[in-house]
Amino acid sequence: MPKTPAVRENWVEEMAFEVALGYFTPEDLQLKYELSPAHYDHIVGLPAFRKATADYRREIDDEGIAFRLRARKAAEEVLDEIYAAAFDRTEDLKDRLKAAEMLCKYAGFETAKADGEGGVKLQIFTNLSLNGSSPQQTYTIEIPNDVASAPS
Repeated sequence: MPKTPAVRENWVEEMAFEVALGYFTPEDLQLKYELSPAHYDHIVGLPAFRKATADYRREIDDEGIAFRLRARKAAEEVLDEIYAAAFDRTEDLKDRLKAAEMLCKYAGFETAKADGEGGVKLQIFTNLSLNGSSPQQTYTIEIPNDVASAPS
């Protein structure tokens, strides 16, 4: 059950970060944080909130977070078209393969190339602990080209 802003820790800092991202509309944030428009306007007008937002904007710009979020949003918007192209038998095979490659890349499956050799690289993102490791890990399995292209 979500906590209301009054009892959730650090909700003002979270909101300052989200305002700095510019990803959500003020109306979205008012709903998320259960704020009236007047209360929202009051909070975002406070000097400390404006300073926190400016600091977060600098951090976001320095780390390229906004760019990655916009790229992800754009990719999600064209995902259905890419999926349709990958499975449309009337499309040229070259275009279908390119669409399938894009889907695999977006899903975390990428072709690995090292020293001129191809292969398959599988990345698994998890928030589970495997073999005693800490949570939120990325595990990479690389399959050499000779194994990946071997007949089954």
